[in-house]
Amino acid sequence: MAGGGEAKPLILAQADGYKGLAPLRELCGVQASSYQALLSKIERDATVQAGQQSNLYLSFSPVGDGKRLLSWTFTKPAHPAHPSVICRKMVQQPSGAWTLTTETQCGGTKARCDELQAEFTDLNQRMIRAIKQGSVR
Repeated sequence: MAGGGEAKPLILAQADGYKGLAPLRELCGVQASSYQALLSKIERDATVQAGQQSNLYLSFSPVGDGKRLLSWTFTKPAHPAHPSVICRKMVQQPSGAWTLTTETQCGGTKARCDELQAEFTDLNQRMIRAIKQGSVR
């Protein structure tokens, strides 16, 4: 490794939590009664920065402490699985390894929710590969 430092393990595990069509109560430790209530709460949070946006998604990334990073992705009305929320949380373990957990609350049909979950599982796997290969810094 350049600089003579010792490489730490990056990703230890990935876990996906799919909350399905049940009423929203809590996602990644944040309590809210609905999609709109959670979106409003995240938008009002002074520690959250708006991220990439498209015609299908709004994303937000709270400022992390370097050992825990969160990203929120909300579907827009044009998305077939709307209203849905995906929270991805990376936490550095005491060993130095990172874990990635994804929690999804989906308000679309089961088929659309399955597609959404598969899309984010694929994104997570690509991100893990990129980190392991050193192409993300």
